[in-house]
This record gives sequence, C-alpha cells and structure tokens, in this order.
Amino acid sequence: MSLFPSFLRATARLREPFTNFLTSLPSPPLALVSDFFLGFTHHVATDAGVRHVVFHGMSCFSMAICKALITRPLAAASSVDLSAPFHVHGMPEHVAITADEIPDAVEKLADLEDPVTRFFIDEIGYSDVLSWGILVNIVTALDEDYVAPLESFWLAGPLFLTASDMSELEEEEEDPKGCLS
Repeated sequence: MSLFPSFLRATARLREPFTNFLTSLPSPPLALVSDFFLGFTHHVATDAGVRHVVFHGMSCFSMAICKALITRPLAAASSVDLSAPFHVHGMPEHVAITADEIPDAVEKLADLEDPVTRFFIDEIGYSDVLSWGILVNIVTALDEDYVAPLESFWLAGPLFLTASDMSELEEEEEDPKGCLS
C-alpha cells in the first residue's frame, strides 16, 4: 500500500502549529507562498488577512495535462484502449498520451472513496481558485508550448538549479549554507 495518503494526512496535521506560528509573528507577512497540497495554508492565510499564493513545482507540461484531464476526463476506461495514444484537449496537436500515462490521482478523481481523492476534495478544495495567485515552475525551453492553458498563472523558473552546475566559488557565494548540495 502506498504511503502517499498517510503523508497527505500528516501534512494536514500541520495546520494548528502553522496557525500558531503565523499568529505569533509581530506583524503578518505580506504574502504566503505554499505548495498546492498544503491546502490548509489558504484558510490560515485568509484568517490572518494575508495574501496566499499557491505554488506548483511540477512542470507546465504536466500541470497543463493534469488540469485538462480534470476538466475534460477521458471516457470510461472500459471503452478505451489503454495503450492507444490520444490528444489531450487544450494541448498542442502533437501532444498525445496513453490512458496508462494518466497520473493515478487524476484518474481516480471520480472515486470519492479513494483516500487521495478525499484529501484533494477535503483539504485542498478550491485553494488554487480562491488564492491571490498561482506560481508555476517553468523551464521556458521545455515548457513554452504548454503555457497557453496556464496563461493566468505567474510563471517563474527554473526555480532549482543544482549546486553541481556551479564552480566552488560561485557555490560559496550563491549558496553559503549548502542548501543546494
């Protein structure tokens, strides 16, 4: 059995300590940026009068495909050849995937008994839509063809470059605490 549902439930348990931390600050931050699966942060930020920005670390390509499949799901699995490529609505014509390549979380969104689906509904809900903004990690050279479905989002990136791409002097200047190592 996957530990993913347990991990998601554990992140939801961070709501109270995070609320306590945010309210303990001498003045609230101007904005709060948090990962999309930390849906509780939207409610905590709203209650504190802080703007909330949702961050999606996946690429524009995978995010655009997931959003397209959620809004226009594939026909019932019994009538679909799982190995046959199909075009994803809203994506460029050359983009085709197979039903086998659809992420489990997207495929199971109709199953209200699935623990990951329940988490998405109960804990994440509409935090993307209700937030002040959505920030998406992008590598322009790879993702530029897939940006159109996400045009209302803020695109930034790449947001992580490995320390191995830097000389020792650059690494010490750019990453003095070794966070990228």
